[in-house]
Amino acid sequence: MLNDLENAYSEDMKNVDDAIRSLLATDNIKMQEMIDWQLKSSGKRLRPLLMVISSKFGNSQKNIYQFAAIIEIIHMASLIHDDVIDNSDIRRGRLSIQKKFGPKMAVYMGDYMIFKAFKNLSNSCFDADKNILDNVKYRKSVEASLNNSNKYMDLIENIMAGELGQYNSLYYTDVDEEIYIKNISGKTAALFKLACNIGTMETRCSTSVCEALDNYGRCIGLAFQIRDDVLDFTVEGHKDKPVFCDFANGIYTLPVIYALENPKYNKTIKDMAEEIRKGNDDNKIISELLNILEETRGLERAKGVLNSYCEEAIESIASLPDNIHKESLRILARSIRL
Repeated sequence: MLNDLENAYSEDMKNVDDAIRSLLATDNIKMQEMIDWQLKSSGKRLRPLLMVISSKFGNSQKNIYQFAAIIEIIHMASLIHDDVIDNSDIRRGRLSIQKKFGPKMAVYMGDYMIFKAFKNLSNSCFDADKNILDNVKYRKSVEASLNNSNKYMDLIENIMAGELGQYNSLYYTDVDEEIYIKNISGKTAALFKLACNIGTMETRCSTSVCEALDNYGRCIGLAFQIRDDVLDFTVEGHKDKPVFCDFANGIYTLPVIYALENPKYNKTIKDMAEEIRKGNDDNKIISELLNILEETRGLERAKGVLNSYCEEAIESIASLPDNIHKESLRILARSIRL
């Protein structure tokens, strides 16, 4: 289903890819080598695709490709830094930046990308209104750009808060669903929401359309992260990291949180977590944990929450005009379900 969407918006996404290359271009030979390596292992570009589709409900805005590129650059930078923190060797089937070029260079590259993203985000907010700088709407235009820019920065701050929240919860076996949802709302969902937000606000969509797509982006982001966390416990769900990677690194996601709610297995799971923390991550522990997740229906319950967010996303856009772009959003939501 996602391939169909990518084909439907292929021209838009080509423009986004061109914008990414243009924004990241540098005269530094080593940095450009790393950028080229990173772009060859790019993912599905879900966030920029979401922004492009959202923008179709408003007025045409050529800057939308620049904004979409910025969102993807922020995402790529976060993955590069994640791989340094997790000491990950593989990213999307290829050597990660930190493995190929070293962790120090990976940090420099992630920092460079974030700097370029923020610099161009600020510029783009004002470039979008250059066509009216010399008429009486100038002041309102600048005020709108400032308001938009501040809102975007707030959402980006939420992303960092979510990452820090997850870090603060490492090896914390009393983590509950509320803490988990709060963390992934910032860590993942905020960027999906930001993609929809920029797509609608920069194309002057109505308030009702902005609100509908804001909630759609939030729900899709939550569903996407829960899906990834569920697939962490399946062999077929992984190309970049070993099965049970999150649990081994002290990140207790929704399936484990649900299993921990069961008094029969609570202490057993905590003992497993402590053994793995000590470095005893043998296959017996992994096999036993998987049996517990099946016995407590932790995976099934997490899938249910995931699918409910997909349904909420679809319901949130019910009032949007019936067109090919609305159907594209429905297809995207259905493609995430398990």
